[in-house]
Amino acid sequence: MEFGFLIPGDAEFDVVGFGLNAVDHLCVMPEQPEYGAKLPIDTFKLAPGGQAASAMVQCAKLGLRAKYVGKVGGDEIGSFSLLSIKSAGVDVSDVTVAQGVTNQLAMIIIDERTVSGPFCGTGPVKSPLFHLK
Repeated sequence: MEFGFLIPGDAEFDVVGFGLNAVDHLCVMPEQPEYGAKLPIDTFKLAPGGQAASAMVQCAKLGLRAKYVGKVGGDEIGSFSLLSIKSAGVDVSDVTVAQGVTNQLAMIIIDERTVSGPFCGTGPVKSPLFHLK
């Protein structure tokens, strides 16, 4: 693939991303619920996200040798995030797993009529900064 600039062939990676990863919980509903209302969820999906992690996944899909450096929570959501990044072909050898910590996540309620809705989420994994090996 042509990028309009040269990528050194002797580097171990073409691109390295440092930063956030998250898991989005997408709930598609017939409409936005009013306070106290109960509506069915038409579709529910877990989707990997986070700016840095998503960028590295897209780079890998473009054929670049990508590496993600960051931290995931030691919970189920963190495992899902890490596996999603790794399965896209991104090197995750310097990702730190923060045991006993919840991974960053978001709940996004999508009104199927307008394809928009509120976003509620937790902050980044809160534990000491990761350390490179």
